[in-house]
Amino acid sequence: TDDAHKDRGVSWWDDDRMLFYSSRTGGYEIWAVRKDGSVLQQVTTTRGPALWLPKVSPDGKRMLAHNSLGTRIFEVDGTYPLSTEDAILIGEITAADVTGVFAGHYWSPDGNRILGLAGVPPASTAVVHDLRDASFTTFALPEHEDVLPIGWLPDGQRFLVRASGAVWWVDLPTGTSGKLPLHLGAGLASISRDGHQLFYVEKSSQADIWVAEFD
Repeated sequence: TDDAHKDRGVSWWDDDRMLFYSSRTGGYEIWAVRKDGSVLQQVTTTRGPALWLPKVSPDGKRMLAHNSLGTRIFEVDGTYPLSTEDAILIGEITAADVTGVFAGHYWSPDGNRILGLAGVPPASTAVVHDLRDASFTTFALPEHEDVLPIGWLPDGQRFLVRASGAVWWVDLPTGTSGKLPLHLGAGLASISRDGHQLFYVEKSSQADIWVAEFD
């Protein structure tokens, strides 16, 4: 996109379409667009706080997004716009060592878990929510300033987070973690869809969405 609207938080819906949230209707809503810029479509109608950072599940049947109230999970059935009143809300987490709402960021490869955050930045904590039993597992890293999820690795048992400007891997079954020899500073990072490449941001443009294609 290249216009006056505030377009944020882009992610892939499928091989052809992207999701993002935008102020183009006045308040922020979730929108979809093809990678060539065509077929712009409003995906949500929101009552209450705006939703951020939408992600579609691996099977394409659900979508998550979060706001100050927690994480909403929508059934993606082809009828749009989707209403927040019909979405499941995952709000306050139930974990002894962390309080706050759950901000979901990434689906696990099997779609059974969501990697996210709880707590108030810069003291947020990485949290995994298991949809099968509604449990929360928290992960305290040795360095824990400005924690931000990066995504799951292909095995669905490990994930990456940014913390204190570094990239950390975390093993879900054991809770162990380690630092990778890569410094991100305050930059954003993302894992490729096949889980074999890590991309990070050197410079960001806050109002536009760009697509780079590699031959």
